[in-house]
Amino acid sequence: MPSSAQGFGTTYYGECDYATDGSYVTTEWVIAALLPIFPIRSARVKDAGYESETTGFIRSTQHYQLLEETRPHFLQVLRIYAFMLMFLGWGSGIFLLTTKLYSGDIGWLGGLVLTAACALPFYLPVVLRRKARGRPIPSVHLLRIEQANKAALAAAKPGPQPGRILFR
Repeated sequence: MPSSAQGFGTTYYGECDYATDGSYVTTEWVIAALLPIFPIRSARVKDAGYESETTGFIRSTQHYQLLEETRPHFLQVLRIYAFMLMFLGWGSGIFLLTTKLYSGDIGWLGGLVLTAACALPFYLPVVLRRKARGRPIPSVHLLRIEQANKAALAAAKPGPQPGRILFR
């Protein structure tokens, strides 16, 4: 399971391929200063609880039930890198807009654009996650069980056997 301290280590980023059983695919990343550096593996997990404690420091832990590990999910890795590029571009744009706002080059409209731009990276993942959860895929595990049941039924059906007379 991922483990990090002071923003360095490993953690899960991303959620995709939601299943009807509540599980989803997430990717474990090596992180530095909370920024994803490279993916290690992807895993199908279910949320298994959350705990938080405050004893001088705020500490929270998300627990997962690990269902399956696979190689990194290519599209999810691309989405995480794309989000990071957007986030870096957003930070640069905020910096430029702020300097122009304080120098008086832009007026109230620039301030409004700055405010809307500040909310984008925090609002966008929420909207995309809600959209993805609205179209869950059948659970991989449920599909495997169905396939095993079909194979067992097919094997149990008596069929014609060579050298046997069916009708007289």
